[in-house]
Amino acid sequence: MKFNGILCLTHSSRVTDITRCSINAFTRRYSDPLRLKRLPPFHTLRPEKDYLAYFGALSIYNVHGDQEALHLKCLSMLRDKHKIQHAILFDHETIAILYESFLKIVKFDYSKPKTFKLERIVEHPLFAGLHSIEKTHNNTLLISASAADSVLEISISGKLERTLPMPKEYYGEGYKITHKTDLHKHYIANDYQTTHINMASMTKDKKYILVSALIPGAIGRFNYETEEYDEITRGFLGCHGCREASDGRIYFSDSVNGNIVFLNKKNQVAERYGVRSRWLHDAVEISPRIFSFTLSDSNSLEILNLDTGRKLYRKKYPKYPNRIIEKLMCAINKNWLGNSTQFLSFKSYDV
Repeated sequence: MKFNGILCLTHSSRVTDITRCSINAFTRRYSDPLRLKRLPPFHTLRPEKDYLAYFGALSIYNVHGDQEALHLKCLSMLRDKHKIQHAILFDHETIAILYESFLKIVKFDYSKPKTFKLERIVEHPLFAGLHSIEKTHNNTLLISASAADSVLEISISGKLERTLPMPKEYYGEGYKITHKTDLHKHYIANDYQTTHINMASMTKDKKYILVSALIPGAIGRFNYETEEYDEITRGFLGCHGCREASDGRIYFSDSVNGNIVFLNKKNQVAERYGVRSRWLHDAVEISPRIFSFTLSDSNSLEILNLDTGRKLYRKKYPKYPNRIIEKLMCAINKNWLGNSTQFLSFKSYDV
């Protein structure tokens, strides 16, 4: 089976700190049953700008091949003083680039691959701690917002259509958030969040929004029409990137253990596939049984055939963990993208 498409990969200047990313570290950090009962008053929370410490980058690749071999061609790279979290193709020429606190809609010219034409910047008081973005069948965008512990649905023009908060019945009650709450002025940091939601994606039948939540290690889903929520599984502390594969199974990254996990129809673990990573940030299907992985601890991208175990592609990006050297390399090396690979997206396309 041949395939061809566009792979978007984001990078962060942040170095993956394994001492903070182990399951023991997460357990110590979030296991206090009174954690949400001791929240400081909302008006005392520091502004979001105090937490924005990293820059980011985006790589765009054309991927083509089959189950045995593939080729990647870098179409463009974009580096920004702000951290780029995730990016997707909205249509053939439009890219939605998600930052920690805003969204850019840009036009991309394949004949001039270094050219990004800015269409609009979308901002909102709830746009804080943003992680992932995905297009729906209604041409709206789903954004996972960790500071708001919610899925935000917006139009391509930037209008907030609705907010789907992670339910307190499952995850406890934190700060009360409304559409008027300004999370830029008072930022709800990770330790004060109920779930740290980091992914929202549509199922193939368009009936559900799948979500992954780092703090409870939970995979859940919202009914797209009724907004009702149910939890699919939990116990995967630190999980990321919940999506549906082409075979209908739900999969996600068990980040701390370096596994991609597949669930069966009964929402039980049907398969685990391990990669050599102590922080598997994301995994995305390119073709049936062909998956791309971001191994953040080694700052690398891998593409594997899960049936044969064959590594079809691997690229390790340079790291400069010393902050002084990092600033120097940022100034003199325009091709340096960051110290850790982050989120992925893939869209089948002929280019």
